[in-house]
Amino acid sequence: RAQAVLASMRAQAGVVAPVRPSQITWLATPSDLYDAIMQGITTARHRVWVASLYLGTHGTRELALADALGEAASKPGGPRVTLLLDALRGVRPINGRGEAPHSSAHVVAHRVLRGGDIGTRARAFLYKVPTARGLAARALPNRLVEVLGVSHLKV
Repeated sequence: RAQAVLASMRAQAGVVAPVRPSQITWLATPSDLYDAIMQGITTARHRVWVASLYLGTHGTRELALADALGEAASKPGGPRVTLLLDALRGVRPINGRGEAPHSSAHVVAHRVLRGGDIGTRARAFLYKVPTARGLAARALPNRLVEVLGVSHLKV
């Protein structure tokens, strides 16, 4: 029965990576997730992929995550780092507590890509869903264009 389910999944998704229950760790809290992500970044040998709606811009944990990604990519022989953020939310300026507003793209450029100083070891992409393009998107204010569609990726 399990083989039939896996065959069906392969046919639909193309790739399936079967795992045993003993290989699964439950992450019960947001702190558990953050710790697991940070551990994954610091121990990665080949690549780190992060896909998200946006990256925080003012919180201690968000900035530490961005710094960890930049450090991983700048290590000699370290992993390649790739980020994929939603284009609409990734460039939206966010006001900090008494700080000048800046966006996730700003944080990524300065803390992960480090102004291009780390060459091709780190890359960042902004994805805009097709429904957020075209005449309607150009006619609406940026915040309303987000209603047309944002990409809630979490990888």
